[in-house]
Amino acid sequence: MISYHVIIPDDKDIIFQEFLDIIGADYSEQINDFNLTLEQQDILEHRVAEPSTSYVPINDALENLYKKYGL
Repeated sequence: MISYHVIIPDDKDIIFQEFLDIIGADYSEQINDFNLTLEQQDILEHRVAEPSTSYVPINDALENLYKKYGL
């Protein structure tokens, strides 16, 4: 099975859904309304205020997450 992430313009969604139905694809619609909670915003504000010397490079951070949580 192959999985794709696709962004469809609003005016084309019906055509795309019909196509997915024709090929027998399993799909779900996800709306990208993403809002941070006040607690999440506060955490980010504190992180931004820290000195940049304490930052962890993204590759190191991802590697640590993979090891710790098996992502």
